[in-house]
This record gives sequence, structure tokens and C-alpha cells, in this order.
Amino acid sequence: MEKITIVISSFNQEEYIPDLIESLKNQTFQDFKVLVIDSFSTDNTVKIFENYDKAEIINLKCSAEAGYLHGINLVKSKYLMVMTTSDYYYSNSWLQTAYNTLEENIDLSLVWCSAISVNDKRKFKGIWRPELFFTKSPEKFEYFYYWFCDNYLPELNYCVNTEVYQYCIKDFEKIKTKMNISFMWLFLFNFTKYGFLQKYLKHLGHAGRNHENSQGEKNENNTTHENWDISYQKLQLNYLKDLILKKEIHNFKNSKFEIIKTLTKMDVFIIPFKIILMKFKQFKFYVIRIFLFKMYIKKLINLNKFFNV
Repeated sequence: MEKITIVISSFNQEEYIPDLIESLKNQTFQDFKVLVIDSFSTDNTVKIFENYDKAEIINLKCSAEAGYLHGINLVKSKYLMVMTTSDYYYSNSWLQTAYNTLEENIDLSLVWCSAISVNDKRKFKGIWRPELFFTKSPEKFEYFYYWFCDNYLPELNYCVNTEVYQYCIKDFEKIKTKMNISFMWLFLFNFTKYGFLQKYLKHLGHAGRNHENSQGEKNENNTTHENWDISYQKLQLNYLKDLILKKEIHNFKNSKFEIIKTLTKMDVFIIPFKIILMKFKQFKFYVIRIFLFKMYIKKLINLNKFFNV
């Protein structure tokens, strides 16, 4: 069985898929499979994937989100990733780096990195979170406090322990009837609430393409990231309140679901102060970002060895 499964939900994106497949073929780590959930594309999407020997295609008439959920719940490999048909992996060594890091540290259940942004023609537009190359991103236990300040991790490049991912979204069907949130955002919330640990790696994992008529735009019900973020923040505030009121106990777990640390009463007491400190660090990140001019970053991107990609 392959070590990593990459889940892709697809629908009529034939013009972009060759870039994605080429980036997969260029990976230094090839012990993976690609699970494609296609919503009966009417263009050459399926034919292109059929010509790629690592792709397994399942036809299912559904939204993009439902396609991802169906695929994720079918994964049997140790690790999983999700990808879109219009984006591609920028770094040829990202899968290898992610796999090695997770294998070497049982405490970690997820690794992630930065990304570049490109336009419809693959022209460079910028780097997502460039300041992370020049600062230390909170990880493992410290990330818990930072999580209340910045709750997003880039879903298109993080590599996750499969059992952890599936566990974190198991109640999505119940949750989505009560509040406006996507399964990916529910995963991010539960991942930290349940005490699993992550680590940021200085890498440029994928290229996110900005284009019209994405599958999400075609299939989702006008739900915006802003709406999801509001729901997410409500979940966070409720969890923080329950911790302070001693209705919840926060346990940190490794990738085998073993408890490796528990927040003490003192740890909970200092959470607000830790959040303030993290807010200050976040502000420092933004100040650093101001000085990372586009042309300077553009030069850095061309120096792949600088980023070890």
C-alpha cells in the first residue's frame, strides 16, 4: 500500500490538470496514489487522469466538498493530502520532506509549509506568509495559543496522519446542520481542540492558481470563507470559555492518540496572556511582511536552493 494518498475532487478542469500531473511526476517521493472523485466531467478531465498511472478515478455526482469527504473517508494509507485540479506542487521535494518529517517524529500528526500564488497563466503573484521564512512559527504545544490568533493552515499542502484527519471530521454531517462551516475548517478546529500537534517547515509546497470558474464556485452554495471564519471563531471562543470555566480539559496527543501532556490550571489561567503575546508576535510578522517587497521575493523564489525546494 502507498504511504500517501492525495485526494482530488474534480469537475471540468482539463486545461489545468496537466500542470498538476507534471508536478506529481516530478516529486522525488513517488510512494503515493491519487484518488480522484470526479463529478461526471463533460470535458477531457477524466481522460487526462486515466492516462496517469497513479490515478484512481471514482465517478460521483456531487459538490466539491462532498467529493473530498467521500475520498478522504476511503483513504487507507498512513498519510493523506488534498489537492485541487487547478493548483500544482511547486516544490519537487515537498512530499518527501513532509513524509520524512512525520515519520521521524511520532508526536506530529501534521506538517505544513508556505505556498506561492500564481495567476491563470502561472505568472507569479506572491508568496503566502513570506514572513515565516524569517521568523519562527509557533509549533507543537505553543501553537495552541497562537491558534486563537490565526486559525488557518493551508489545506493544499499539509500532509496529515490519515486516522487523525478522519477522526477530526467524523461528526461533520451533524455539525454542518447547526452552523455554517466547511469540513476543512472543522478539521482545523478539531485538530487543535483534540490536542494533535503540527509543525511548519520552511518550504514552498504548492502553487495556488487564481482563476474564474473554479469547481468550488460551480458547486458550493455561495458560502464564503468569511462566513466559515465567523463560525470557526465562535467554536474557538466557546472552547476557550469552557477551558476557563473548567468544563473542558485540554490534552495534547501524539499521532497514535496517546496523551503526552495536559494543560494544568496554571496553563489555562495564562491562556489570555499567552494570546496577547502571540498577538504581538503576529504583529511582528506583519511588520516583517511590509519589508518583503515583491521584487525581492521574486528573486528569492528563483533561488530554489535557498528554500531547499
